[in-house]
Amino acid sequence: MSERLESSIQAEIIRKLKKRKKSFTHKHPADPPGYPDVEHLEKGKLFLFEIKRSAKHKPAALQIYKMKELKKAGAIVNVVWNWQQVEDILNKTLNKL
Repeated sequence: MSERLESSIQAEIIRKLKKRKKSFTHKHPADPPGYPDVEHLEKGKLFLFEIKRSAKHKPAALQIYKMKELKKAGAIVNVVWNWQQVEDILNKTLNKL
């Protein structure tokens, strides 16, 4: 089975995030370089998702640096490659509130 395109995975994740009530989702442009692909705000928590095609596709050095800086500032930052991972992260974090 071939891997899905990153753009297809992004589109699915964004579509499903936008269906969540009382939340805001934004596909982040490529500027500034290294910033995660998708922003999602829900219940006062900022989630940032760097989307890859699969587990074997790793973030670039600049992406890793930006993600570390964003985590230090309080964002919840993750590298994902499918909707189930996003849903698990949201549920794990938001169910604690």
